[in-house]
Amino acid sequence: SGKAAVALIAAALFAFHPMRVESVTWVTARRDLLYTCFYFLSLIQYLKYVRGVKTGMGSRHCYLAALVFFLFSCLSKGMAVSLCLILFLIDYYESRKITKKMVFDKTPFFIMALVFGLIAVFATHNKDMIAGYSDYTWVERLLFACYALLFYIYKLILPTGLSVVYPYPDYESGMLPSYYWAFMLICTLLAAIMVYSIKKWRNTVFGFGFFLFTLVFVLQLIPVNYAIVADRYTYISSVGLCFLAGNAICDFLIWAGNKKLNKQLVNPGLSLLVFTVLGVYAYLSYIRIKVWENGLTLWSDVIQNYPGHAMAYNMKGDVFKEQGRYSDALQL
Repeated sequence: SGKAAVALIAAALFAFHPMRVESVTWVTARRDLLYTCFYFLSLIQYLKYVRGVKTGMGSRHCYLAALVFFLFSCLSKGMAVSLCLILFLIDYYESRKITKKMVFDKTPFFIMALVFGLIAVFATHNKDMIAGYSDYTWVERLLFACYALLFYIYKLILPTGLSVVYPYPDYESGMLPSYYWAFMLICTLLAAIMVYSIKKWRNTVFGFGFFLFTLVFVLQLIPVNYAIVADRYTYISSVGLCFLAGNAICDFLIWAGNKKLNKQLVNPGLSLLVFTVLGVYAYLSYIRIKVWENGLTLWSDVIQNYPGHAMAYNMKGDVFKEQGRYSDALQL
């Protein structure tokens, strides 16, 4: 069926993408895998609940299961709080009418999200490790958010030049580079397209909304990291863009069929394109795994991408120190 094809394509793109390497190979990031597992279990149960409500069948046990899995997801990682926003997306995707019951259903989720969200903010707000509130203005942080959003879209399409650390930009004469304002303009256009698409292209709004809502808390509007972006932040959000890609391919096949294009050319050609992309992603993932082989290869890769990053030299020096290679450390 069409939905099965979309799911298969989206799953394949997600599985082979090199930006997944960080969350899988880095022990500390294994929590990404754990919270994602419970995250989707919660969404599956909530979807069953919504469909049960629409058909008039009892599904309270699905609602309770969704709440329990959400608790487990929040206990695994603070980013799970974004699930509250995705619940509204599911209601929209399932054409559920806006009622008091629909809003009330979300109350326990939002209370739980508020508690774990506050815990996550206070736990990660270490002034020695992150860019604090006073380091940048709110306008600058908004520009960072626009940059990060477009950065993730670009890297999910062309995943080259990946790094474990992406530093904040250097100021030019005490100001951010002027091209950051272009990022805000592009994001504004994207927002306008999404608003226009609400009644026309439900799949597009759902896919992009999933991508945005699962990223919104790590776009550095509230500082949570010493880096402006991070590969691991796309672990769950990339599902939204993979969903869009799967739908685009299936919609193209439907369009080609309606136009009575030659299936003997269209189907093999499109299949070859998909397998080529997956092959390239798989190869880049293989190369990326080698970067994570040890601390020396990891921080050498950061230095290669960002030669002026002081922290990378410091971390590489620590590796040399642990290995007793003091002369190599001094030469950095």
